Amino acid sequence: MREGYPFTSLTLSLLVVGRVLAGRIQEDAAYLNWFDGEGRVEVFLPSQHDQEEGVVLHWFIDKADSTIRLAVAAKARGWVGFGLAEAGGMPGADIVYFSLADGKLIDSYATEYSPPIVDECQDWVLLNATTSGGVIVWEAERSLDTGDMQDRIFFDDSALQVAASR
Repeated sequence: MREGYPFTSLTLSLLVVGRVLAGRIQEDAAYLNWFDGEGRVEVFLPSQHDQEEGVVLHWFIDKADSTIRLAVAAKARGWVGFGLAEAGGMPGADIVYFSLADGKLIDSYATEYSPPIVDECQDWVLLNATTSGGVIVWEAERSLDTGDMQDRIFFDDSALQVAASR
């Protein structure tokens, strides 16, 4: 699975599970103390069923440390996940999800449309997680290239100008 992903272009299909009230997350954005400054990116991905609900993603690529910091906010019960796949959907996706029940962040992947497979090497580090009013927010960090065969390589392509799509 070691194919690379240019992360900031968002031209790749995003697998994001969970729903959030867009206004609620924007009002409560204080959880992102690090989200001030150049290079930080935010995107709201509306639900197919309700354009006012969806998922909020924030990320920052630290070039000096070769890491990516990701925050995901969604109105959800149980868990909220994020994944990237070349062709969209689950097959081939590199997935990370936060489980509210045990407070753990789980690095995983998918080979088909089925529950994610837990990665042998847990490369994501949970930095913070909180829940309020049914909204789960988690922040995590990972190396751009973990060397793990079950992870995708993320590339910083922030200098490129590519239209976002989903």
